[in-house]
Parts: sequence; structure tokens; C-alpha cells
Amino acid sequence: MPGTRPPYPPEFKRQIMELARTEPSGRGLVRDSSHANETIPDRMWQADRDEDADRSGLTTGRRKELHRLCRKTLGSG
Repeated sequence: MPGTRPPYPPEFKRQIMELARTEPSGRGLVRDSSHANETIPDRMWQADRDEDADRSGLTTGRRKELHRLCRKTLGSG
């Protein structure tokens, strides 16, 4: 089984998302990148929620709060 790769730095993630949003070639980057087939689009959707551009899901803050409350309720946090 292959080992896990360290996470990408936040600045790299931000640059990839910006490229994917603004450059026509960025969409190809997302499509052709083996590590980003689902990760980058998921992050773009979450960023849109956090920026209030998409109200179809929870913001990161609300997601963390829900997770905290579930842990508290279930007694594991």
C-alpha cells in the first residue's frame, strides 16, 4: 500500500483554485491532474460557500460547529 503524501501548503491550494477559476487552462489542469480530480472542485465549492456565493451547503465555520456539537452530544469531545 502506498504511503500518504504530506498535505499541500495553503498558498499552493489557493493558487490552484485561483487558476482553476480564472484561466481556461485551469479547468484542464483540474481535469488532467491525478491528485485533484475531486479535491479541487470540492474546495472550490466550499470556498464559494464560505464567501457566501453559494448557499447550497454549510460554511466551514458552521461545519466545524456542527462537528463540535455532535462530538459533545455523543460524549466523545
